[in-house]
Amino acid sequence: MANVECRYAIANTIIGVVLFFVFLASVLHYSGTWYGEFLPMSDSATYDNTGAPYNVTRVLTSNFTFNEEGYKEYSPLFIRYVPYTEPPFSEIVV
Repeated sequence: MANVECRYAIANTIIGVVLFFVFLASVLHYSGTWYGEFLPMSDSATYDNTGAPYNVTRVLTSNFTFNEEGYKEYSPLFIRYVPYTEPPFSEIVV
């Protein structure tokens, strides 16, 4: 009986991962939610409002302090973030 319950738990986990991380994450990304339509789905880089790499020198002074006027003229910072679960999926399957 325990073996059957274990199979249901594994199936439930796999279905949840597929529905959330594959389906829902794709829908949220490609629908334009959080301005994601012009950004990569998962990336460690930062971007400006045109999808180009963020030019930090445009928002810093010569003393490397924040220049608010330069920030307002240039662009807000866009950062891609994809949450990961603990434990990693490979550990769940094994």
